[in-house]
Amino acid sequence: MFRYRSTIEDAMREIESETCIRFKQLKNLRRRSIQQIDHIFLVYGDGCHSIVGRAGYGRQILSLGEGCHDIGSIIHELCHSIGLFHEHTRFDRDRYLTIVWNNIAPEMFDQFEKIPISEYHPVQRFDFNSIMIYGRKAFSKNGLDTIVPKDRRALIEESHFKDSLSRSDIININALYNCPNKMI
Repeated sequence: MFRYRSTIEDAMREIESETCIRFKQLKNLRRRSIQQIDHIFLVYGDGCHSIVGRAGYGRQILSLGEGCHDIGSIIHELCHSIGLFHEHTRFDRDRYLTIVWNNIAPEMFDQFEKIPISEYHPVQRFDFNSIMIYGRKAFSKNGLDTIVPKDRRALIEESHFKDSLSRSDIININALYNCPNKMI
């Protein structure tokens, strides 16, 4: 992970610059002490993933494996760890997107399941520019689109091509953490 330290720090600074979220490096803590502090633990693991939101039991693993070391992917995973779900899993996504289930690798179906409104309350309208939306061919088993915007003019760019939060990402994080001085 040290090889990607500056990119990870840049991703953290992007989130900090737009929200009241602050990342702190834990240093010089005894093993027993660190187990009692909720924290994000970055690993070079299998793929890119994190639990959504505060796990609440000490160490919360955030995996940045092969292909996950660009700033967009790191911001995306950090946003999961602080509480954002995928934009394409919103309860209202069917108004904006068609999910082409026949093109998705079956083992990845869970990446496209809708999150009930009782679990996630985005305060902004659906955002095609969100860092939290997958690209059109995400987890395709046949090279064809898996996510198709209903508005043909809408563009969806993969997270790894982005380098910042969208306006709605910022507003959703600030609402989630009640950051009144950072609201746009």
